[in-house]
Amino acid sequence: MIRVRVQYDSEGMITSFVSEGHAGLADGEEDEDLLCAAVSALCGALVIGLQRVVKMPVKLREDYGLIGIELLPADPEKRREAQLLLLTAVLALKELAEHNVGFLCVEGLPAENG
Repeated sequence: MIRVRVQYDSEGMITSFVSEGHAGLADGEEDEDLLCAAVSALCGALVIGLQRVVKMPVKLREDYGLIGIELLPADPEKRREAQLLLLTAVLALKELAEHNVGFLCVEGLPAENG
């Protein structure tokens, strides 16, 4: 199963994003798994957008079946732009998860503001 964990701060802003695991949907090799490919493409596009388009400073962890993104301090405009990309990716992953129950799980909700 692929698990995506999203962490939010007290203002409801995403501070970190981790995707790890494999869906295990393909009958053959893991690199034939379309759900894994879709999640990898979304995560890869997110990293490119954060680093090259927004120029958001991030701490990035990458390994086989793992991508971790932690946002580092930045000016408010970069943070706002980064949130648009992150929210879009999270919504897309949640849509995929709804159609692939048991193979993809997106965890984490924004903190409730009293």
